[in-house]
Amino acid sequence: MFVHANEVLDDKSGLTPGATVEFETVDSERGPKAFGVRILSRASASSPAPRQSSSSSQLLDEGLCDVLEPAELREDITELLLSGTPDLTGRQIVSIRESFLGFAKKHGWVEA
Repeated sequence: MFVHANEVLDDKSGLTPGATVEFETVDSERGPKAFGVRILSRASASSPAPRQSSSSSQLLDEGLCDVLEPAELREDITELLLSGTPDLTGRQIVSIRESFLGFAKKHGWVEA
């Protein structure tokens, strides 16, 4: 479920792992999206927080995400395709990879 910070109707600092929220959903072109998010209760000190690596935790704290170089994304996609579907042809891999790279650029997931 995706939720944009602008959809949180309450103080956004209360939206922490373990907080209880209520929201409505709408279908978007990228899947379900929450809107009208209200924080019902803040996370308690005993609420288990999701485990994250220190780098991903730092990125989340800064409100940023890891933006890859196009070459790095191409390599990662190729490795995933080869390990997940080893019978793909080189032409198929290149086609899938370039389509995904274009999509990623459009959404700011890789440097342009």
